[in-house]
Amino acid sequence: MNLNPAQTQAVNARAQDMLVLACAGAGKTRVLIERIATLVETNTPPWAIAAVTFTNKAADEMRERLAARIGKGRAARVWMGTFHAYAAKMLRDFCALAGFPDGFSIYDDEDRLDVLRICAHEMGLKITAKEPSIEGIEGIAARAGKGALLRSLYTATLRRYAATDYDGLEHHLLALLQSPEVCAVVGALREILVDEYQDTNDVQETILGEMRNAAPGIRIMRVGDPSQAIYGFRGTKIENILRAAERPGMDVIRLAT
Repeated sequence: MNLNPAQTQAVNARAQDMLVLACAGAGKTRVLIERIATLVETNTPPWAIAAVTFTNKAADEMRERLAARIGKGRAARVWMGTFHAYAAKMLRDFCALAGFPDGFSIYDDEDRLDVLRICAHEMGLKITAKEPSIEGIEGIAARAGKGALLRSLYTATLRRYAATDYDGLEHHLLALLQSPEVCAVVGALREILVDEYQDTNDVQETILGEMRNAAPGIRIMRVGDPSQAIYGFRGTKIENILRAAERPGMDVIRLAT
């Protein structure tokens, strides 16, 4: 595969912390795939590599491209998915540590709305809209001075139903990362690659930090473009990528078109 000098530098970089700044058209996905392939071909076990991106579709596309590069067998052993998917995997593997039964549920926004309706009814909140939204119910509770009570009752109700919601997955992963059993699994990783790093939030950045604590020798490559940040999406914090370049020991690589 023909790579330009900056792409080659990113593929072969071996610092513990790396930030690849890649504008549109700079070939960042190509670099990610080639880096993983190069790692596998130079004796990094596929199961010791985790690639995190921000949609399931993007993860599927990366997996297909990697399979074409190194074969389906080896590509299938590289973990690829979203932060939420990784959190769900760890929660299913270690559900007892998190206080969940084997058959716990993960609620989507529609399920979350149903639970909030139940909680609002139990609290005696008057919901006037025929089809209230999550934000609408939370707003009614806040105006009544009962926002904290709604959140507390909602969390307790999820536990009673042996469920977590989508956003709660990452918080459960953070809690699990405090346990030796989970740290031992994370400690087996050698490489983490984070795509679309400009769209990470505070919780996801903390997860990366806890994974670093669990595996001090792990290499983390963050790839993104500040100009493509989706401001406010699920707590997106552009400061993560802006501040990363200033961290001591961070190897910053800039891809150009």
